[in-house]
Amino acid sequence: MDPRLAREWVRIFRDVAIVCTASFMLVFETVVVQAPNPYIVGAGLTLLGIPPALRLDAFFRPRPDE
Repeated sequence: MDPRLAREWVRIFRDVAIVCTASFMLVFETVVVQAPNPYIVGAGLTLLGIPPALRLDAFFRPRPDE
């Protein structure tokens, strides 16, 4: 398998896992729990910003294989 293709799939899986975790945290805290914990809601909102920040960082970082 091509290493660049493997790296791209790892990034996609990482981003999907982060967004799913953040979505679960937000939905659970706002729908299921009677008194939502603001720290968990804040953590969920912060996690939603992680994938775009990581993609932006990877965009500006020089690639060692090129």
